Amino acid sequence: ASVDWGAYELRIEGRADGPLVPASIDFEAGWYVAPKAFDTPDVLKVSLDKPEYRVGEQAQVRLEPRFPGLALVMVVGGDGLVSMHPAEVSEAGTSVAVPVTADWGPGAYVTAILYRGMDLKARRMPRRAIGLHWAGVDPQQRRLTLALDAPEQARPRESLKIGVQITDLAPGEEAFVTLAAVDVGILNLTRFESWSPTQWYFGQRRLGAELRDLYGQLIDRMQGEPGRLRTGSGAGQLMSFEGPPPSEA
Repeated sequence: ASVDWGAYELRIEGRADGPLVPASIDFEAGWYVAPKAFDTPDVLKVSLDKPEYRVGEQAQVRLEPRFPGLALVMVVGGDGLVSMHPAEVSEAGTSVAVPVTADWGPGAYVTAILYRGMDLKARRMPRRAIGLHWAGVDPQQRRLTLALDAPEQARPRESLKIGVQITDLAPGEEAFVTLAAVDVGILNLTRFESWSPTQWYFGQRRLGAELRDLYGQLIDRMQGEPGRLRTGSGAGQLMSFEGPPPSEA
Protein backbone atom coordinates (compact mmCIF):
# COMPACT_ATOMS: atom_id res chain seq x y z
CA ALA A 1 0.00 0.00 0.00
CA SER A 2 1.25 3.46 -0.89
CA VAL A 3 1.41 5.86 2.05
CA ASP A 4 2.33 9.52 2.49
CA TRP A 5 4.72 11.11 4.96
CA GLY A 6 4.03 10.36 8.60
CA ALA A 7 3.83 7.70 11.27
CA TYR A 8 1.65 4.62 10.78
CA GLU A 9 0.57 1.45 12.56
CA LEU A 10 -0.07 -1.78 10.67
CA ARG A 11 -2.61 -3.98 12.41
CA ILE A 12 -3.29 -7.63 11.57
CA GLU A 13 -6.18 -9.58 13.06
CA GLY A 14 -7.04 -13.20 12.38
CA ARG A 15 -7.98 -16.52 13.88
CA ALA A 16 -5.74 -19.57 13.95
CA ASP A 17 -8.02 -22.36 15.20
CA GLY A 18 -8.53 -20.54 18.43
CA PRO A 19 -9.03 -17.11 19.96
CA LEU A 20 -8.37 -13.87 18.14
CA VAL A 21 -4.64 -13.20 17.77
CA PRO A 22 -3.97 -9.52 16.98
CA ALA A 23 -0.57 -8.16 15.98
CA SER A 24 0.69 -4.69 15.12
CA ILE A 25 3.88 -2.91 14.08
CA ASP A 26 4.72 0.80 13.97
CA PHE A 27 6.61 2.34 11.06
CA GLU A 28 7.35 5.75 9.56
CA ALA A 29 7.29 6.87 5.95
CA GLY A 30 9.64 9.58 4.73
CA TRP A 31 13.04 10.82 5.81
CA TYR A 32 13.52 11.55 9.50
CA VAL A 33 16.41 12.47 11.74
CA ALA A 34 17.02 9.89 14.44
CA PRO A 35 15.68 11.42 17.68
CA LYS A 36 18.09 12.05 20.52
CA ALA A 37 17.40 11.52 24.20
CA PHE A 38 16.58 15.19 24.87
CA ASP A 39 14.25 15.37 21.86
CA THR A 40 11.66 13.17 23.59
CA PRO A 41 9.92 14.65 26.65
CA ASP A 42 9.26 12.64 29.79
CA VAL A 43 5.79 11.50 30.77
CA LEU A 44 3.96 13.61 33.33
CA LYS A 45 1.14 11.86 35.18
CA VAL A 46 -2.01 14.01 35.08
CA SER A 47 -5.19 12.94 36.90
CA LEU A 48 -8.52 14.54 37.79
CA ASP A 49 -10.72 14.25 40.86
CA LYS A 50 -13.91 13.54 38.83
CA PRO A 51 -14.68 12.16 35.36
CA GLU A 52 -17.28 14.88 34.68
CA TYR A 53 -17.81 18.47 35.79
CA ARG A 54 -20.53 21.05 35.59
CA VAL A 55 -19.98 24.55 34.29
CA GLY A 56 -18.94 26.76 37.20
CA GLU A 57 -17.14 24.03 39.16
CA GLN A 58 -13.42 23.77 39.85
CA ALA A 59 -11.51 20.86 38.37
CA GLN A 60 -8.72 19.65 40.64
CA VAL A 61 -5.81 18.69 38.39
CA ARG A 62 -3.25 16.48 40.11
CA LEU A 63 0.33 16.53 38.78
CA GLU A 64 2.73 13.75 39.79
CA PRO A 65 6.16 14.53 38.33
CA ARG A 66 9.50 12.75 38.23
CA PHE A 67 11.30 16.01 38.96
CA PRO A 68 10.27 19.41 40.39
CA GLY A 69 9.82 22.46 38.21
CA LEU A 70 7.41 24.98 36.74
CA ALA A 71 4.27 23.58 35.11
CA LEU A 72 1.96 25.19 32.60
CA VAL A 73 -1.52 23.65 32.79
CA MET A 74 -3.58 24.27 29.67
CA VAL A 75 -7.17 23.45 28.78
CA VAL A 76 -7.58 22.58 25.10
CA GLY A 77 -11.12 22.35 23.71
CA GLY A 78 -12.54 21.69 20.29
CA ASP A 79 -11.80 25.25 19.12
CA GLY A 80 -8.25 25.42 20.49
CA LEU A 81 -6.70 26.80 23.64
CA VAL A 82 -9.22 27.73 26.35
CA SER A 83 -7.09 28.77 29.34
CA MET A 84 -3.58 28.53 30.85
CA HIS A 85 -2.57 28.19 34.49
CA PRO A 86 1.09 28.24 35.67
CA ALA A 87 2.02 26.44 38.88
CA GLU A 88 5.10 25.50 40.89
CA VAL A 89 5.43 21.73 41.23
CA SER A 90 7.45 20.06 43.98
CA GLU A 91 8.87 16.57 43.94
CA ALA A 92 5.83 15.34 45.87
CA GLY A 93 3.48 16.75 43.23
CA THR A 94 0.77 19.37 43.48
CA SER A 95 -2.90 20.05 42.65
CA VAL A 96 -4.06 22.93 40.46
CA ALA A 97 -7.63 24.26 40.55
CA VAL A 98 -8.94 24.98 37.04
CA PRO A 99 -12.34 26.64 36.55
CA VAL A 100 -14.77 24.87 34.23
CA THR A 101 -16.40 27.27 31.76
CA ALA A 102 -18.86 26.95 28.89
CA ASP A 103 -15.91 27.15 26.46
CA TRP A 104 -15.09 23.55 27.40
CA GLY A 105 -18.05 22.38 25.31
CA PRO A 106 -18.90 18.69 25.84
CA GLY A 107 -15.41 18.18 27.26
CA ALA A 108 -11.79 19.27 26.96
CA TYR A 109 -8.27 17.96 27.33
CA VAL A 110 -6.35 19.13 30.37
CA THR A 111 -2.70 19.17 29.33
CA ALA A 112 0.34 20.01 31.42
CA ILE A 113 3.95 20.71 30.47
CA LEU A 114 6.54 20.66 33.26
CA TYR A 115 9.89 22.47 32.81
CA ARG A 116 13.11 22.29 34.78
CA GLY A 117 15.93 24.58 33.76
CA MET A 118 19.60 23.81 33.30
CA ASP A 119 21.89 23.78 36.36
CA LEU A 120 25.49 24.46 35.32
CA LYS A 121 26.92 23.88 38.78
CA ALA A 122 25.25 20.49 39.13
CA ARG A 123 26.02 19.67 35.48
CA ARG A 124 22.33 18.96 34.97
CA MET A 125 20.61 19.25 31.62
CA PRO A 126 17.17 20.87 31.28
CA ARG A 127 14.18 18.53 31.26
CA ARG A 128 10.50 18.74 30.48
CA ALA A 129 7.56 16.38 30.75
CA ILE A 130 4.17 16.36 29.05
CA GLY A 131 0.89 14.79 30.14
CA LEU A 132 -2.81 15.13 29.38
CA HIS A 133 -6.19 13.85 30.54
CA TRP A 134 -9.72 14.10 29.16
CA ALA A 135 -12.26 15.96 31.28
CA GLY A 136 -15.93 15.54 30.46
CA VAL A 137 -18.63 18.16 31.01
CA ASP A 138 -22.00 17.07 32.38
CA PRO A 139 -24.65 17.82 29.70
CA GLN A 140 -27.31 18.01 32.47
CA GLN A 141 -30.74 18.52 30.85
CA ARG A 142 -29.42 17.47 27.43
CA ARG A 143 -28.95 13.88 28.64
CA LEU A 144 -32.14 11.84 29.23
CA THR A 145 -32.38 8.81 31.47
CA LEU A 146 -34.32 6.05 29.74
CA ALA A 147 -35.72 2.94 31.46
CA LEU A 148 -37.39 0.00 29.68
CA ASP A 149 -39.77 -2.43 31.34
CA ALA A 150 -39.60 -5.60 29.23
CA PRO A 151 -40.55 -9.15 30.20
CA GLU A 152 -37.89 -11.81 30.63
CA GLN A 153 -39.45 -14.06 27.95
CA ALA A 154 -41.69 -13.57 24.94
CA ARG A 155 -43.74 -16.12 22.96
CA PRO A 156 -43.35 -16.33 19.18
CA ARG A 157 -45.95 -14.66 16.95
CA GLU A 158 -47.34 -12.60 19.79
CA SER A 159 -47.26 -8.90 20.54
CA LEU A 160 -44.77 -7.66 23.09
CA LYS A 161 -45.57 -4.81 25.45
CA ILE A 162 -42.62 -2.74 26.70
CA GLY A 163 -42.94 0.12 29.16
CA VAL A 164 -40.82 3.21 28.53
CA GLN A 165 -40.01 5.78 31.19
CA ILE A 166 -37.99 8.99 30.75
CA THR A 167 -37.23 10.60 34.08
CA ASP A 168 -35.37 13.74 32.97
CA LEU A 169 -37.96 15.05 30.53
CA ALA A 170 -39.29 18.53 31.20
CA PRO A 171 -43.00 18.79 32.06
CA GLY A 172 -45.09 19.09 28.90
CA GLU A 173 -42.20 18.18 26.58
CA GLU A 174 -42.62 15.35 24.07
CA ALA A 175 -40.07 12.64 23.31
CA PHE A 176 -39.89 10.12 20.47
CA VAL A 177 -38.47 6.67 21.14
CA THR A 178 -37.37 4.08 18.58
CA LEU A 179 -37.26 0.45 19.72
CA ALA A 180 -35.38 -2.32 17.88
CA ALA A 181 -35.31 -6.05 18.64
CA VAL A 182 -32.36 -7.96 17.15
CA ASP A 183 -31.43 -11.61 17.60
CA VAL A 184 -28.55 -12.05 20.05
CA GLY A 185 -26.89 -14.62 17.80
CA ILE A 186 -26.65 -12.09 14.98
CA LEU A 187 -25.20 -9.52 17.36
CA ASN A 188 -22.51 -11.97 18.48
CA LEU A 189 -21.55 -12.85 14.91
CA THR A 190 -21.06 -9.22 13.90
CA ARG A 191 -19.56 -8.15 17.27
CA PHE A 192 -22.21 -5.47 17.50
CA GLU A 193 -21.87 -2.91 20.27
CA SER A 194 -24.99 -1.19 21.54
CA TRP A 195 -25.46 2.37 20.40
CA SER A 196 -24.79 5.12 22.88
CA PRO A 197 -26.03 8.53 21.70
CA THR A 198 -24.77 10.08 24.92
CA GLN A 199 -21.25 8.79 24.30
CA TRP A 200 -21.40 9.92 20.67
CA TYR A 201 -22.43 13.50 21.39
CA PHE A 202 -20.87 14.05 24.82
CA GLY A 203 -18.08 11.44 25.02
CA GLN A 204 -14.34 11.81 24.63
CA ARG A 205 -13.21 13.28 21.34
CA ARG A 206 -9.93 13.24 19.48
CA LEU A 207 -7.48 15.97 20.46
CA GLY A 208 -8.11 18.76 17.96
CA ALA A 209 -4.95 20.77 18.67
CA GLU A 210 -1.42 19.87 17.69
CA LEU A 211 1.30 20.04 20.34
CA ARG A 212 4.74 21.01 19.04
CA ASP A 213 7.72 20.69 21.35
CA LEU A 214 10.92 22.56 20.47
CA TYR A 215 12.53 22.36 23.91
CA GLY A 216 15.10 19.82 22.76
CA GLN A 217 16.48 22.30 20.23
CA LEU A 218 17.67 24.77 22.86
CA ILE A 219 21.40 25.50 22.87
CA ASP A 220 23.33 23.28 25.27
CA ARG A 221 25.30 25.72 27.45
CA MET A 222 27.48 22.92 28.82
CA GLN A 223 28.94 22.27 25.38
CA GLY A 224 31.62 24.44 23.73
CA GLU A 225 33.67 27.26 25.21
CA PRO A 226 32.35 30.51 26.65
CA GLY A 227 32.69 33.52 24.38
CA ARG A 228 35.25 36.26 25.14
CA LEU A 229 34.30 39.91 25.12
CA ARG A 230 36.52 42.19 23.04
CA THR A 231 36.27 45.95 23.30
CA GLY A 232 38.08 48.88 21.63
CA SER A 233 37.91 51.06 18.56
CA GLY A 234 40.66 49.34 16.64
CA ALA A 235 42.83 52.48 16.70
CA GLY A 236 45.92 50.50 17.57
CA GLN A 237 45.69 48.42 14.41
CA LEU A 238 47.33 49.44 11.12
CA MET A 239 44.54 50.48 8.80
CA SER A 240 44.79 52.07 5.36
CA PHE A 241 42.07 53.93 3.52
CA GLU A 242 41.77 54.74 -0.12
CA GLY A 243 40.14 57.96 -1.22
CA PRO A 244 39.97 61.50 0.21
CA PRO A 245 40.03 61.94 3.99
CA PRO A 246 36.71 62.73 5.75
CA SER A 247 35.71 66.39 5.72
CA GLU A 248 34.21 66.29 9.23
CA ALA A 249 35.55 65.06 12.52
